[in-house]
Parts: sequence; structure tokens; C-alpha cells
Amino acid sequence: MLKLIEQNLPAIIVILPLLFAPLLAMLSGKNDKSRYLAWLLCFAVCGLTAAHAGYQLARVEIYGATSYSFGNWANSVGIEHLPDRFNSLLILFVALLSFVTMPYALTSIGKEVEGRKIPIFYACFLLCISGLLGMLSTNDLFNFFVFLEVSSITSYAMVALGKDKQALLAAFKYLIIGSIGATLYLLGIMFVYAQTGTLNFGDAAQMLVQSPANKVTIAGFCFIIAGLMIKAGVLPLASWLPNAYAQAPSYVSGFLAGTATKVALFALIKVLFTLFSAGLIFEQLHFDSILKIIAVAAMLYGSVAAIYQSNVKKLLAYSSIANIGYIILGVAMLNQAGLTSAIFNFIAHGVAKTGAFLAIGVFVMQAGSANFKDFAGMGKKMPFTTILFLIFGLSLIGTPLTAGFISKWYLINAAIEEPLLLLAILLSSVLALVYIWRIVEAAYFTDTKAKYSEPDSYSLMPLWALAAAIIYFGIYPSGLLRLASGVAGDLLQ
Repeated sequence: MLKLIEQNLPAIIVILPLLFAPLLAMLSGKNDKSRYLAWLLCFAVCGLTAAHAGYQLARVEIYGATSYSFGNWANSVGIEHLPDRFNSLLILFVALLSFVTMPYALTSIGKEVEGRKIPIFYACFLLCISGLLGMLSTNDLFNFFVFLEVSSITSYAMVALGKDKQALLAAFKYLIIGSIGATLYLLGIMFVYAQTGTLNFGDAAQMLVQSPANKVTIAGFCFIIAGLMIKAGVLPLASWLPNAYAQAPSYVSGFLAGTATKVALFALIKVLFTLFSAGLIFEQLHFDSILKIIAVAAMLYGSVAAIYQSNVKKLLAYSSIANIGYIILGVAMLNQAGLTSAIFNFIAHGVAKTGAFLAIGVFVMQAGSANFKDFAGMGKKMPFTTILFLIFGLSLIGTPLTAGFISKWYLINAAIEEPLLLLAILLSSVLALVYIWRIVEAAYFTDTKAKYSEPDSYSLMPLWALAAAIIYFGIYPSGLLRLASGVAGDLLQ
């Protein structure tokens, strides 16, 4: 049995949540027992998926990347999953984040989603996880599109399940823009297929590198990159992100901010460094210079826009745009330190932003609003939750002893010879301090007569775990840095 699981591990990780989703959808949401059962099954599936993902990463570290072909079909005509160090690290991150934060959902979803729809929510959540893990695992360009749509459609549904009427409008806008992104990606792989005659990532990459660049190749590159940039929330294609994150249930905002954009960024990095020729992308098209401009614009625009928000969830959404800029800048540096910063930032920002959204979600559940004026006095009435939020905020700023500092330090080292980029990084960090301070000021330096109290342990436990991870990787980053540096080295080969 164990040998069978080991042989089919790449498939099990993706299929496990996919199989249980229909079961959850069939549960009636009319009573508390069925809702709790839906949560319990979802929690168990997330735990099993995380355990399998951890084992897979350990195997990859020992034995290296191993191809898995569904149905034993040849890779040129079948579907291949290829667990390597990069995607196995992110698969573990997505699975572990869903497992660790699931206790929070027990309280949050019960308050922010209509009771009868709760089992449907957990079914959508498992489908979303399956889609994200499939996108990370697959080595097939079209299969990636299929999993992209699975994760996207369920994301739209989870955003729309919020009780606020604005959630439906935000989900519709997310759907329209997301569909445009998916269509552009699909057009791109059509051009790649026309040029290479294959949809297998490795085979297509080998043919594209060996053949001279032409208009078909360039068109395919442009369409794929544009589609993935929309999905990743990269400026100026991120107009869907603030409203989607602000109007979604708090748990959905946190999970999507920590995972969905990171998976799209993973695909973007994979395309840039392994699918197309470096000579075409960076020498002929000078795409690294374009990425630097986009990154600086995102860092500054996202930070400035965050300062002027009255809705705290929207503030964090604009902060995400800025932090995506840091990752893009690390990629654009085309050196070991820059890519190490980008990979490390996948985890550091993912954990910090998820934790920040969940902490704000606790405030929202108490105050019934995400506006600054309703956060008055939270620091005195809810000291533990506020301190946990501060830890996540300090990591977003890049304060020493947090994981955010490590990623930003490597990014500064990568850009040390480009003063304008250094200035942009420092200025963006100062602006981050300003918008985080606005929340601190409201929580600690204003008074309220409202009666707030700390949430239950189900809501606090995930926050403590995420905050501990932020501090641990800020003080002892060597293990994660070794993985990030190894991934960076693989990409630069």
C-alpha cells in the first residue's frame, strides 16, 4: 500500500481534494452538524494533502525531480507531472497554509457565509486547492490551463459567497478580468503548439530554444505573459484584485492573497526561465528592463494607494500589489540574490499577508465593518489579536527579525549596483510603514465605548502559528534560504 502511494504521489496530491469536493457539496447545510462535518472533512483532507506534499518535497531533495506520466502515456501525447524543488516547495506551502488556517474558517465562514451554503463553500475550497496544486504539479501547458480554470472558477464562487451584496459585483468583475487572462494564456499556448507541435512543457522548451525566434514565438510569449500577469495581479493588470479581496469573506481574502497570485507568479517565472530562449526574452525583447519598470511602479503605486484607503481590507489588497512588485523586481534582476529574494518572498509574503487578512477578519467580525473608524480602541480591547497583526505588518514592512526582512535584504543586495532601484525599495518600505502605522494609530491611540473581546481559540490558533513562522524564518532563515537559493540556481542554469 505504501509503495503504491509512493509511486502515485504526484497524482494523489492533486486528486485527493478533488475527490472529496463533490461529497462536501452533497451535504445539507440546514443544521450545525452537517456544517461541522463539512468543515471536519475539509480539515482532514487538507491535513492529508499537506502530509503527502511534505513527503514529496523530502523525496525531491533526496532523489531529484522524477517524471510521473498519467496512464503511462508518452509525455508527448499524455499528461506529465514533474515534481521538482521549486514546485514541490510551493505545493507544500499551499497545502500547509490551507491546513494551518482551516480552524479559523470554522468561526469565520460560519459568520460570513449563509448557513445553507457553507458545505458548498468547503467543496469550492477543496476544488480551488486541487486547481492550485495541479497548476504547480503539471508539466503540460494545456493541463495547466485546465487547472487554472478550476482554481479560478471556484475562487469567483468563494468571493461571491460573501453576505455583502458588493461581493457579487466584485466576483463578477474578477470573473470577467480573470476570463480575459485565461483566454490570453490559451491563445499563447496555441501559438506555442503551432510552432512546436507539442504541449509538453519540457519538449516545447527544447524546441523553442533550438529554433530561431519568429513572429509566432513572440506572439505566443506575449499572450502567455499577459495572461499570467493578469492572474498574478501584476500592475497594470491588477484592477480586479482590490475589490475581490475587500469584498470576499475574510478567510477567502487571506487564502487567495497568500496562494493564488503566488501560483500564477510561479508559472510566470517558469515561462521566463525555462520555456522560451533567454536570448529572445532578455536580449532581443529586453523584457528584464520592462519588468523592472513594472515592479517599481507596482511597489510605489500599491504603497501610495494603500495609504489613502478607508477600508482596511482594501488597504491590504493594495499592499499585495506592492509586494508582488518586490517579487517581480527580484526576478528582473536575473541574478542569484534577486531570484533567491523572489522565491523566499513567496513564502514570507504569503504567510504575512494571509495572517494580516485573518487578523483583520477578526476585527471585522467584532466591529461588523472594515473601516478605520470602527477599529478604534482594538489594541486595548483585543491585545493578542492586535499584537499578532503587528507581527505580520512588521514583516510586510521588512523589519529585522521577521521573514520579510530576509527577502528584502536579499533584494537590496541584488540591486546594490542600481541606485534608482534601491531608492524605490527604500521608499516603498517607508510608505509601508505609513499605512501599517495608520492601523496601529486607530487600534492604540483612539478610544471607543464599543465592547470588543478576543476571538475564540479556533480563530487565534492559526494566527499564532503564522506569526511564529514569520519570526522563526526571520531568525533562522537558513533552511528556507537553502531551498530558495537552490531553486534560483536551477532557474539560472
